[in-house]
Amino acid sequence: MELGASIAELRQEQLALREKVHERKVARKAALEKQKVPVVDVRSVLRLEESEYEHELKHKSVEGEDPRQPLRALITAILLETKGDFDPIDTQGLHRKLSAAGTEREYKAALEKAGLKDFEPVLVEMAEGPEPYIELEELTITNKTRLMVMDIHRPRLLSIAPTSMPGDLAKKGPMMPGPNQPPLPPGRPPPGTMRITPQGGPSAPKGDDLEALLSFPSAKERQDTEQGEELLELLGRQTTKEASTVERFKTKGGPALRSYCEHLTKEDCRRARNTPMACEGLHFVRIIQPHTDVSLGDCNYLDTCNHMRTCKRIHYELDQTLDGPMGMHPGMMGGPMGMHPRMMGGPMGMHPGMMPPPRPVPGYLQALGSPQWVNCDVRSFDYSTLGKFGVIMADPPWEIHMDLPYGIIKDDEMRQMDIACLQDSGVIFLWVTGRAMELGRELMERWGYKRVEELLWVKINQLQRIIRTGRTGHWLNHSKEHCLVGIKGSPSLNKMIDTDVLVAEVRETSRKPDEMYPLLERLSPGTRKLEIFGRQHNTQPGWITLGNQLDGTHLMEPELRKRFLARYPEKAGELTPPVDPSEQRALPSANNANTGDVDG
Repeated sequence: MELGASIAELRQEQLALREKVHERKVARKAALEKQKVPVVDVRSVLRLEESEYEHELKHKSVEGEDPRQPLRALITAILLETKGDFDPIDTQGLHRKLSAAGTEREYKAALEKAGLKDFEPVLVEMAEGPEPYIELEELTITNKTRLMVMDIHRPRLLSIAPTSMPGDLAKKGPMMPGPNQPPLPPGRPPPGTMRITPQGGPSAPKGDDLEALLSFPSAKERQDTEQGEELLELLGRQTTKEASTVERFKTKGGPALRSYCEHLTKEDCRRARNTPMACEGLHFVRIIQPHTDVSLGDCNYLDTCNHMRTCKRIHYELDQTLDGPMGMHPGMMGGPMGMHPRMMGGPMGMHPGMMPPPRPVPGYLQALGSPQWVNCDVRSFDYSTLGKFGVIMADPPWEIHMDLPYGIIKDDEMRQMDIACLQDSGVIFLWVTGRAMELGRELMERWGYKRVEELLWVKINQLQRIIRTGRTGHWLNHSKEHCLVGIKGSPSLNKMIDTDVLVAEVRETSRKPDEMYPLLERLSPGTRKLEIFGRQHNTQPGWITLGNQLDGTHLMEPELRKRFLARYPEKAGELTPPVDPSEQRALPSANNANTGDVDG
């Protein structure tokens, strides 16, 4: 409430200040006319719009000289004050520094020469073009839009800065004109010179300069500006709760990531770098079989190729050999008929030496319970036996008029699924593709959700390149998939931690990125989570998975087992862990049970 009152009070004071400035301008104009100052000088003092005064200024400027250069030099000096990391500054703060640094006369002269009433056009100009000097962003705070310099390109600014530039305009020596600046007029103090009062603030201008006196900020105006900057800093500051949430999900010890080398193989990397050793990035090794025709190039499907044993194109796998000019992959030393061990089998068809090292499990994932799953027909399963969930993810086998290696579900069957009973307050992530995008939005509304976001999965292949020859798409090859995000009620979520774009490799047909599971755990930690239309590889700690391609039924939660056995007592013999005697006694008679279709 105090913050809102302060903002409202600040707005009222700003309106009052505007009225005072208008009154001063009127009085100033009258005083100047009384002294019979020529009209052109009145216009230059009042600094009318650039379009009205631009022609006069161009004719007065030296031929070939940029009239905005002095103003640009002053702004550059202010932005290069700090030697360390750049602190963002808004236009109000920049104006205060330009006016209060003892350079007010030079500042106003530069504005007049440029034919501008403020420096914002020059600031925007410095942020445009193929090589901008600054990074500019427009922010709206308390219904007020202002420009904010978020970052600077220091080398480019130094190229246009004065040749002798002070590190601090208030403490260092004068600023000498640069090679592109006109020389300072005789008798005029250098723009880096300023007068400091005992209190540390800028002193009032000396003399009878009416323009300087009227434009010099009063103590009240300086105080209002400082209060506004403090409010802006408070509004943009991260709260303690937000900081602790981000810290909780950070990878301990920093990210353990290695980038892929752009040259692909170690041999190509050594050749491109002209060194005996390859770089520290990840490399691949080409798999060349007796039937491989190198002239055909790389396989379009790489490690997802369905005919890898007979495919004549080049395939790859990660190279984990010690580097050296003669370093040879252990799999290239032979085998039956010179066959690479990858072709002879192994876990997932992977060479035993190519198994990736286990990844460290973050703390927030270690606390999750064991995976649970139910083999069932999701179209007729009684969802009320499962209870309530904080997060639901579904990847339906939509009817998309293509030959698929699995069954599909019709639109009306999706509409009849009782998804609404699974959540009172939570989020749902629904994977959609092609025409199913509109159907997915319809289903969300039907189930009681409001669509609030859309996550995008950008597909890359084994070599970390965007998929260009996928197996889906009617008109264009599909290189992405969409996941609609719906919300119901008022769930407690960790917002603004992850982004809405996932870049991940493709694997088996319709398999989604494993990165989705930690992402959803960060979004809603500790809540029950359900995946519908899952397969065995989808079973994850902390999740219950439903699908007709799962290995039986595995339930651990006592209350969930009780509800499931009460609804489907005929499945007691298939349930793991096995039903104990107390659960067996609680089972209703199979003859009286209201059974349903649980098998896929």
